[in-house]
Amino acid sequence: MLKQMLELNGDYQAEHVSTGALALASVRKHIPDLAIIDMAIRDVPPPLLISSIQQWAPQARVMLIPVGESVPDDIRTLPVQGILRKPFFIGDLGRQIARALGTHTKPLVHLPPPLEQADSQHKPRIRQIVQTPARPPAEPPGRSNSKQVGITQPPRAQDSALDEVLLALARELHADAVLVLSQGALLAQHGDFDGTRLDKIVERLLLWRTAADELMSVLGERAHFQRALLEGERFCLYTYYLNETLCLLTLCRSDLPLGTARLALRAAADRITKIVH
Repeated sequence: MLKQMLELNGDYQAEHVSTGALALASVRKHIPDLAIIDMAIRDVPPPLLISSIQQWAPQARVMLIPVGESVPDDIRTLPVQGILRKPFFIGDLGRQIARALGTHTKPLVHLPPPLEQADSQHKPRIRQIVQTPARPPAEPPGRSNSKQVGITQPPRAQDSALDEVLLALARELHADAVLVLSQGALLAQHGDFDGTRLDKIVERLLLWRTAADELMSVLGERAHFQRALLEGERFCLYTYYLNETLCLLTLCRSDLPLGTARLALRAAADRITKIVH
């Protein structure tokens, strides 16, 4: 609903993503004017997500949607430009967004200009806004043993080098998607799927990776699976762990020989390790 309210008058173009990791990936693709973070997200701690977004996009403003009425003390000290409390009201929302962006305070919904003025007015700049989802409050301690994971980002200069490695690997294996994860969060990606479908694939791969780590813990293993393979009729998912924090995932067609995939993944892993470290 917030996305529709923001786009109602045409001054804002909003993008809604379902996880903190996808929010960071979106910021890396298209630097927004404003990021709105729902503090009920579970995959990345909000303070870490805020610092990560501000590292990638220093000029981006940040607003928070708190859980409930109160804002924790550690959140009050974060460098954010505003707090959005539920429920949202169109008039107040427009003023709050404008205040956070440092623009003129005006209602989000306004009447169109008179016809004689319409042609003379310039088209307003569309502001990019990334919004994380509203999620149910986290379960009380003791009911879940899942743990939050952090995000580690390379310097921005490494982006092109990582992209080159992923593109080369995708071409060599005719892969449909290649991902690099760092501490469970998306670091870099290349895919032939359209944006919406690729985002869904990335989100589920992140969940699968977390589930695999939890399985290793249940089995008493102290390390990740070094290599893992999911094989279907059409696709195969090859997973290669570079170290305790870096993971390379490649989605290929099922007719690709396993030996070919292993050699290519090992070579790409060596290059990625040198770039990141």
